[in-house]
Amino acid sequence: MKVRMDAILKKRCGGPKKKFDPCRLTQYESARYRNYDVTYDYSNLDLYSRMYPAMNEIEEYLEEDGSKPFLLVEYCHAMGNGPGDLEDYFQLIQKDDRMCGGFVWEWCDHAIAHGKTESGKTIYYYGGDHDEELHDGNFCMDGLVFPDRTPSYWDFRIQKCLPTSAGCLL
Repeated sequence: MKVRMDAILKKRCGGPKKKFDPCRLTQYESARYRNYDVTYDYSNLDLYSRMYPAMNEIEEYLEEDGSKPFLLVEYCHAMGNGPGDLEDYFQLIQKDDRMCGGFVWEWCDHAIAHGKTESGKTIYYYGGDHDEELHDGNFCMDGLVFPDRTPSYWDFRIQKCLPTSAGCLL
């Protein structure tokens, strides 16, 4: 298993790419899954990255290794009541310089305006409303902003957590 994973990491994240462009950062989220029977080689990666890690997993990495900056590839899913623990993540990001920040899934709801109700409210079609056989139901309605780009509650929550110097949401 070690040889196979190392070969994958070198092919996807290092080797010729690093020789061609040594300044470009490399990260590969799938580089590490929690298999304690495997010793991983991260030498081709510049960033350690995970999707939806538990807070204790982040803290464990920072305490026991922490040799590479930690990037939260995705750490918050904006569907329903999904974007919880934002304050905890931001506190950890601000506390440790090895934390790069992260990305929220996802910025905008995916729906198409399809007319108006009698009261003038926009009707949005998504996930099967077009009679398509294969669809994701409401799983495409998971953004920080609504289809018309009006901010949702979660957009405001994230802005509340962000220090003003940390950046802005586009």
